[in-house]
Amino acid sequence: GFCLNLVPGWHGSQKTEARFVLAPCSARSELQKLHGSNMNPQGGCCSGLQVWNWDHCIAVYERRGSVNADSCEGAGDVIAQRIRLDEGGALVWEDRAACIAPKEVAPSHDAQAAPP
Repeated sequence: GFCLNLVPGWHGSQKTEARFVLAPCSARSELQKLHGSNMNPQGGCCSGLQVWNWDHCIAVYERRGSVNADSCEGAGDVIAQRIRLDEGGALVWEDRAACIAPKEVAPSHDAQAAPP
């Protein structure tokens, strides 16, 4: 299968924009490991998901929009970073406003936020 994978913002010595793509799953890849991040507005942790050992959180700004790799906003007040796993294991954005799914154009394996 495919997993959400961070593409860090570096190409050689040149800084580029970090992004997420779908890549073959690898238990060894730190770029595919996520953990809870950002405060929950109702208190405690966590309102978002962050890539292990990287300051990149999953962020979605609109339905059918790209899945972005943004710097984590620890206060939890950025709605774009309110991403969680639901009971069925799906990545959902802002209380089910959208699910994260592959774009319909498969060759690039980019991910997007799709309506639930």
